[in-house]
Amino acid sequence: MESVDSPSQTHERYEWLDQSRGLVSLMFIFAIITYPVSGDPILGIDPLGPTFLNHGYKYFKGPVPLITIVDVGQQIFIFVMGFAAYLAFTSRWSKKGGWTAGLYAARRVGLLFLLSFAEACFEYPGRHEIRWNEVLWEGTLAKLAIGSLAAFSCIALIRDANRRFLFALGVMALHAVCYASPWFDRYGYVNDLPWRPMFPFGAVNLAVVAVVATCFAQWVWTHPEGVAAAFRQRIAPTCFYALGAAYCLGWVQPAHHHDVTASLALFAVGISGLMLTMCFCFGQMGIHFPLLTPLGKNLLLTFVLAAIIVDLYIGLYDREFLAQRPFMTLLLVGILPATILAAVAVFLERRSIILRA
Repeated sequence: MESVDSPSQTHERYEWLDQSRGLVSLMFIFAIITYPVSGDPILGIDPLGPTFLNHGYKYFKGPVPLITIVDVGQQIFIFVMGFAAYLAFTSRWSKKGGWTAGLYAARRVGLLFLLSFAEACFEYPGRHEIRWNEVLWEGTLAKLAIGSLAAFSCIALIRDANRRFLFALGVMALHAVCYASPWFDRYGYVNDLPWRPMFPFGAVNLAVVAVVATCFAQWVWTHPEGVAAAFRQRIAPTCFYALGAAYCLGWVQPAHHHDVTASLALFAVGISGLMLTMCFCFGQMGIHFPLLTPLGKNLLLTFVLAAIIVDLYIGLYDREFLAQRPFMTLLLVGILPATILAAVAVFLERRSIILRA
């Protein structure tokens, strides 16, 4: 196979990218902590913890769901994965050829599907059958696997970043049309009618976000004037256009977390790109947050540990006990799990241990 554009012939690490990945990791940890104690608006159970660090639909369930920054967290996570995937994939392609890059991509996607299968078995051990829809396209890890597959495939098949970006926008537009039509089943029991075929809305636009992230990465690594010029001339303007488009579409087709409507996907693209820009600028100014780098280097491991172990740990506590003791809840739920995960990340980073597929 012929080579593709690559930022370098060696796969070096970039501090500002690890910092941005660490920021996403930290936000995910807080979201995992607040989710089990978020309460139920229908049953009148009051939430515990900061509401802005939890999904909006946990506090208001209606035809137009409430959206918080955490409702964009999954999309930001996969954007950062897609951005880093371009660097990892193209560096391998340049050094060892397309076969090696393809094997790397297959390992990454296969590991995520394997983790998705393990999560389905581990989370509900007493269930007599496996919900394969969760394993293959509805579960969080399954969506990450599909997004990674889309990112790697589009990098290989659509070499030009501008054309790849237009392709992603086209798929997003098709998603919006299908979502607006009455012919497909959307998330929620209200739309769960037997004659409507299922359509993986959430997985499709998450994949689109991952593909857009590869475009951002290619613009950054291959800009003729360098990385700073790429952020100034391509990334920041595109982010503002994406946020403007998200605002306009939000009036027509409101954001929805599970179905990842076009307005939510565009908002995630804009926020993710500005987050990368911020971390790059911080690096240029010498601003560094020590904890973010180890969390960013082992983003996938932190994700798995938080999603499985933290959720089980919080489930050990009686809700009434937590509700009546806010300071104890702060220590046991709000601080302790995050501190342990951070300590694990620092321990692994100091020994140069990084989970790779």
